[in-house]
Amino acid sequence: MQVKEKQIVRIIPARLQSFPPEVARFFDRRKGMVEEIYVPIGQTYPCARVRWFAKHATEREKEMEHLLEDLEPAT
Repeated sequence: MQVKEKQIVRIIPARLQSFPPEVARFFDRRKGMVEEIYVPIGQTYPCARVRWFAKHATEREKEMEHLLEDLEPAT
């Protein structure tokens, strides 16, 4: 299914292995909202700016950029 703006997404579990361990732990079962989808200048693949939700009251939301192929709609 295609990822769209303002959609709740998560990182595809098989892609978590490509991240460093501490980053993979952060993304594990975490959901975020796609803020914007764009193609960077000089590149041909789309990226998404995602705002990741805090799991605990002590955490803050994080905003990061990801390849669109690493994201899937959350169920």
